[in-house]
Amino acid sequence: MLTELPVKDFIAKLASDAPTPGGGSAAALSGAMSAALLSMVLQISLKKKNDTEEVKKMKEIMEECNKTAKRLTSLIDEDALAFDKVMEAYKMPKKSIEEKNERKKAIELQLKSASLVPLEVMKNVKKLFNHFDFVTMHTLKSTISDVGVALLLADTSIKSASYNVDINLKSIKDNDFKKKVKDEESEIISFAKNKLDASYKILQERLN
Repeated sequence: MLTELPVKDFIAKLASDAPTPGGGSAAALSGAMSAALLSMVLQISLKKKNDTEEVKKMKEIMEECNKTAKRLTSLIDEDALAFDKVMEAYKMPKKSIEEKNERKKAIELQLKSASLVPLEVMKNVKKLFNHFDFVTMHTLKSTISDVGVALLLADTSIKSASYNVDINLKSIKDNDFKKKVKDEESEIISFAKNKLDASYKILQERLN
């Protein structure tokens, strides 16, 4: 599994001529690192907080970030596996009409699965954007740069995952499926952009 590799080995695989891991796994990793950074700054900040309600809210967000980080980490491997299955479908025999039809069905099925994995990445990273305003305002000022990095990683993750959604949708024939996925993708991108702009303003104020 990719997630069990040392960092240097994962990077080496990413740099190799093998198709996996690729951009989809990198997108999931970016999201996982964003969630992990948010959890870190919350843990550090909790040591200095006394307000009961604030502490409760921070612990709730920290727990959610830990769950999201775990899910996004698992999607690193899921993305690579989904792409490998697409490649397997393309390698299916296509001599007879029956074989060609079976191959087409398999390719369509695996492309759909491959498009849903990066969409799942986007859905999970979207959860993080619900917390950036609060974390940015309530974290210790000494950790605000880490929040900024988390914000940029989350933005990168969503944009990167969307590229992987689009490349798979491009070859899918089912227009109803394509529209449904595209609508979900567009909604997440719009939501994240609005949240990013708002959080960035707060971040800049606290950094200066």
